[in-house]
Amino acid sequence: MARSVRGLRKVEEIKEIWDSLTYDQRLAATAFIFQQLCEHARTSGTYRKLIYDRLGFGPDAYLVLLPEGKLISNEFSLKARNNMQSEEKD
Repeated sequence: MARSVRGLRKVEEIKEIWDSLTYDQRLAATAFIFQQLCEHARTSGTYRKLIYDRLGFGPDAYLVLLPEGKLISNEFSLKARNNMQSEEKD
């Protein structure tokens, strides 16, 4: 890929890069992301754990992925916490 995705914030720019991938690349990337999200949902963890450990990005990805990534990570953490609280009540 000729240009860096660091700092991309516009949906159009991200979509343009996505559209430049082959079908097989998009399918593989999506399968990998889904697998990692499911594992993150099962075991919970922080936003940093999701992007650094599970997805393999560095600190430069933090702000690029922040809005959606943190929302997803926090949602999984809340569900895990709620499940643990309901199990403790039983």
